[in-house]
Order: sequence, then structure tokens, then C-alpha cells
Amino acid sequence: MIRDLKNLYVVITDNKVVLFETNLMKFVCGMKKIEPKTKSYSYYNKKFKVDKIILVTDNFGKVYFLQKLV
Repeated sequence: MIRDLKNLYVVITDNKVVLFETNLMKFVCGMKKIEPKTKSYSYYNKKFKVDKIILVTDNFGKVYFLQKLV
């Protein structure tokens, strides 16, 4: 078990986990590989301070659930 693990960021689509990271910057970089029009690190940093789950929809209607687990 990792003692210093504080946060886990997860992307879920079609009831499957497609990405997970413990670092928000790496999470956003990974999300940009999945969805190129992903917003910036600062956007998600501010958004995750307010919400634990963020809903993102791409141009084709595919829905991604971004979740921060504390």
C-alpha cells in the first residue's frame, strides 16, 4: 500500500475505467491523449476543488465521467 497516496483521479466511460492517475498533471496529459479537446490543468484543478465528479462530453456524444477519489 502506498502511504503517501492522497488522491486518485479516474476516467470512466461505457462503465469501464479507461485512465487512472495519482497526479493531476499526468491525469490531464493522459486525458488529452483520449480526448484531444480536453481543457487545461488549471481548469480541472479548480473544478475538482468544487466537484468530485465532472461530466465531459466529446463532439460525438461520448460521455466521460472524471472522478477524484480522496
